[in-house]
Amino acid sequence: MQNYIHYIFTQSQMEKECLLIALLYIERVLLSAPSSFSSAFTFYLTSLNWRSFISSALLVASKMWDDFSMVNSDFVSILRTYHSQVEIQKQSQRGSAASVATTLRPFSAARSHHIDIPRVNNLEAKFLALIGFNVCVTGEDYARVYFRLTVRYGTVCKCKE
Repeated sequence: MQNYIHYIFTQSQMEKECLLIALLYIERVLLSAPSSFSSAFTFYLTSLNWRSFISSALLVASKMWDDFSMVNSDFVSILRTYHSQVEIQKQSQRGSAASVATTLRPFSAARSHHIDIPRVNNLEAKFLALIGFNVCVTGEDYARVYFRLTVRYGTVCKCKE
């Protein structure tokens, strides 16, 4: 998970604050009482959806904080590249040079975990619905998360700029 977040963070050139804001958004979803959701929709974080969930949180945080945030088409490119690199690593670990060469061909949406602009748009809309379209982050909320992370880890982000 850490590698995934770090890859998106560095490739999209997000401001460090986006990580904190994304964490705040994630907490809003995960700490919300089930009664706060529509009875027609309940969210469960699973091993199958965590990447989409975190990606959406980072995308929304970037759009809300960064002066020059990425657009969804750029985000699609970043996610496709990440997934293609993971696939290449998996295949190279299996020792199949032919499979690695095949993987280097241009990627279609189907070969990149169905990552395309309509899917990212849909994930963004669903994530916004999960947080009740509340993208505002108060100074108090930001400071709470910042100091909690600082106390626990000593620094908020060791990422190089």
